[in-house]
Amino acid sequence: MPLRVTFDTNVLDLACRPERFPKDPRQPLMKKVHDALASGQLEGFYSVTMLTIEGIMRQDRVTCSPAPRL
Repeated sequence: MPLRVTFDTNVLDLACRPERFPKDPRQPLMKKVHDALASGQLEGFYSVTMLTIEGIMRQDRVTCSPAPRL
C-alpha cells in the first residue's frame, strides 16, 4: 500500500519535475520523492482549494491587521 502524501504548491513542481531545478538545494531529495511517486511507493495529492486561494493575485487579497493585544 503506497504512502499518501499531500503536497503544497511550494514543492509540487519540484517533486513532479525535479530536473527543472538543478540549482535548488532540495533537488536531490525531490528526485527521491519523484522516483517514489513514479514507482508507486508514494501516492501524491494536492488541494484544489489551496490552488484556488493561491491563485488570487496579491493586489486582490484582503490586507489583515494584526490582532489587538489584550
